[in-house]
Amino acid sequence: MSLKNARRSQRLRGRDPRDFRLSGRSPPMPGMPSGRITDCRCDPVRRTLARRPSPLTDQEMSFMSPTAPPHTEIVVSVVKPDLRPVFRRAVSSVWVITTAGEAGPVGLTALSVHSVSVDPPLVSFNISRTSHSLASIVRTGRVALHLLDENQGQLMTRFAGPREARFRHDGLWSWDRTGLPRLTDVAARLTATVRDAHEAGDSCLIVAEVDSAEHVADRGPLAHHNGAHHSVSPSVSRATNGVR
Repeated sequence: MSLKNARRSQRLRGRDPRDFRLSGRSPPMPGMPSGRITDCRCDPVRRTLARRPSPLTDQEMSFMSPTAPPHTEIVVSVVKPDLRPVFRRAVSSVWVITTAGEAGPVGLTALSVHSVSVDPPLVSFNISRTSHSLASIVRTGRVALHLLDENQGQLMTRFAGPREARFRHDGLWSWDRTGLPRLTDVAARLTATVRDAHEAGDSCLIVAEVDSAEHVADRGPLAHHNGAHHSVSPSVSRATNGVR
């Protein structure tokens, strides 16, 4: 054995931690193989392990979890947000959508009618997948959309209530020449052909192309906010009758 190797063997038998730090190798520890490590001065966890092989204290363990104190259980809770109280704060226009069913006229109140495209003229609305009107809308393929004015809150309630009471023979609706039931004296009316129907969660998104559009500029629309309907009066006179 050379003199250099003999001195190195003597140092290893002495297990002087300073010699291991200077040589760049970690001192052998029970259950841990020796090997090259980074500078102990830059690694508090390794410095602790090199100094004492006994179980670490809570203070020493805090080096290994800088973002949470020792013995802290982190619980991640995934809760689906409830959108209803948020959108109750939004103001929506009130529409009644009608179509022809197998046994007669079908209609419902809707707050989700939106313009989608100008060219071609497209609108969209949502309808619950459990609604009895959905099958008739998809089967017929045509709808009439009526924008209610500020004095027609009773129609909003009527078409959101029992189905058998929606189309009473009281002169507020009639059949048009294309076979669609239409409401009279409303702020605006669209007739449209269904182009697409997409399932979206618990609703169905209907996209329809507008065939005809008529409106009265000085009729104030009915607004829905926080579960109730309200009037939105324009600055001009409301002397003109509605769309008939």
